[in-house]
Amino acid sequence: MAKDLTQGSPVRLIFRFALPLLLGNFLQQIYSMVDTLIVGRTIGVHALAGVGATGCMLFLVLGFLMGMTQGFSIVLSQRFGAKDMPGLRRSFCAAILTGLLVAGAVTFLGVRYAKPLLALLNTPADIVACSEAYLTVVMGGSCAAMLYNVLASAITALGDSRTPLFFLAISCIVNIILDFAFILGLGMGVEGAALATVCSQGFSALLCLGFIFAKVPLLRPRKGDWRHLSPRIFARLVGMGAPMGFQTSVIALG
Repeated sequence: MAKDLTQGSPVRLIFRFALPLLLGNFLQQIYSMVDTLIVGRTIGVHALAGVGATGCMLFLVLGFLMGMTQGFSIVLSQRFGAKDMPGLRRSFCAAILTGLLVAGAVTFLGVRYAKPLLALLNTPADIVACSEAYLTVVMGGSCAAMLYNVLASAITALGDSRTPLFFLAISCIVNIILDFAFILGLGMGVEGAALATVCSQGFSALLCLGFIFAKVPLLRPRKGDWRHLSPRIFARLVGMGAPMGFQTSVIALG
């Protein structure tokens, strides 16, 4: 559902729009925090340290994905503000494809080079196995995280920042439930905690996708939209998204 942010008190509108975005960024960091807490309580100290050692790397990578999709949101909101609905739909389609391509690259690099990355961070030898197991699964599920962020950014671009936050809160609860189910019920260890995170992120993406098709007709792609994706659209998305992604990642490096 699109919302007109040009009607009403500017200060109130900005606050009501921005607050869910801030809370959403916080909730996306909750995934690894919850995993760390539950792993420490249920598995042991080594597993706790192993999951904790991946925090900086995950913040770096996932922060880039989040920042990039915020750049996508700018492009989509510009099309929406210009009342260019065909351009909005095509930009949305291009954002999905771009996001999945970037996430695919992250998945390949993260899975392939998980151990060297941990060595670069001087991860203690006695916890490398746990860290690698957790990092490999989470990186392997980067497409789920990216898809949620792309869909959420599209909904946000139309002025609705509350719905993605609501879906994200639900997925955090699902993550906790799955953590206990996979770790205690199935005995999957740190891999179970990582898989719970990936599954809950995928669930939040499905919620956003269902919402778009049920409530946001402006974003529903038509057959012709997929066939008219020009390089200019992709360049615009990358031009906006990449700098914001790197900016977010720099925070993790600090």
